[in-house]
Amino acid sequence: MSHPETITLSAAEGEAIIARLSVYAPSRADCETLIQVLRMYFWLAAAVQEAKLSLKKLRTLLFGRGPKPPRWRA
Repeated sequence: MSHPETITLSAAEGEAIIARLSVYAPSRADCETLIQVLRMYFWLAAAVQEAKLSLKKLRTLLFGRGPKPPRWRA
């Protein structure tokens, strides 16, 4: 997934978009901004997940899998 275009909004701009959305009247510019915000969110979520997996792989390579948890028998 490629890095989406960076978007910069002030708190006031963000609140204004939220206010317009709350009355279901977004403009074309609002829709484009929200699309970019959502793309950034999903890119960031994927990057964090990938980093977690990479760290887990590195930890396993360096330290092994560790002891197996005990099995409970009924």
